[in-house]
Amino acid sequence: MDANSRQERAEIEVFGQFVQAAMLRVEQGSIQKRNPPEPDILCHVEGEGPVAFELVELIDRDFARKINTAIDLKGRLEELFNQLPQNERDEISHRFGNAVVEVVPRNGASSRRVESDLPNVLRALQTAPFGLEDMVSATALGLEATEINHLLVARGELNGPCFDLDTTLTCSDPTVERIAAKFKKNYKTTAPIELLAYSELQPPAPGNTWKPSLLEYCQSNLGQSPFRRIWIFCIRSREILLTFPET
Repeated sequence: MDANSRQERAEIEVFGQFVQAAMLRVEQGSIQKRNPPEPDILCHVEGEGPVAFELVELIDRDFARKINTAIDLKGRLEELFNQLPQNERDEISHRFGNAVVEVVPRNGASSRRVESDLPNVLRALQTAPFGLEDMVSATALGLEATEINHLLVARGELNGPCFDLDTTLTCSDPTVERIAAKFKKNYKTTAPIELLAYSELQPPAPGNTWKPSLLEYCQSNLGQSPFRRIWIFCIRSREILLTFPET
């Protein structure tokens, strides 16, 4: 499946979850993925007929970049572990075979420097004391000269070791910025258009931090936008966080 097909499938899945949460009376089998310059989704709503939906994920670009960096570094650590000689893998497995080992870099450490320190982490794990758990400082493992701040070791009924990488995922709230970008676009459709803004990877901020500014923005700009209504949907909680104007 190519990237476009995965994206289309993901948008259909998000929209289906939204329809259930919003209890929209969408006619079964009517949901279609459309291509630009049309909005993303076209469907038939009972009692209304065709309605188009444009989708946008509420995610801070820097947050997304850090998530991708963490995924890449985790993959690299697993690759390096699998490339170790069997006896070295056995040493680590003997000590951490029932554990998830999460590597936490120092604040501000570059991904390049963290990656260069991953072999040092694996060497340290081969000689680490047995039974380490919870937070383990870099100093305790002889990693004080690296970009590693500490390790988090969680033990359980696992067939490990399992590895993870943490990056500091501080982020700004992207709600108004992402919606404002959609307000500036032009679409070609004869159906009324609604905007579905959803959160998935980035947890939504508390409502009192983004709702007032979003409501103010929508009140001032919705009339000049392509949309008749805005929905804010949280995938994790399957919850409609806001509808403007209210249905």
